[in-house]
Amino acid sequence: MAALGRTATVERLVGLRTQELLEANRQLVDEVAVRKQVETRLQGSEAGIRAILDATVDGIITIDQAGTIESFNQIGRAHV
Repeated sequence: MAALGRTATVERLVGLRTQELLEANRQLVDEVAVRKQVETRLQGSEAGIRAILDATVDGIITIDQAGTIESFNQIGRAHV
């Protein structure tokens, strides 16, 4: 009889853990979907900025705090 009680307890614990894992998986799936949406918007934003930079008649060069060139437009390319 004691073995049946332990089996029932183990089955209950396994069921609870399965539910926890299913919920964690659902949250991860949701997070991946949100990150993909953000990535898509970011790519669109970057493409828009690149189009503006490349259409500008003046050279534009961006650098970081260390002085490393991060980006430049087509006109700016001649100055690099």
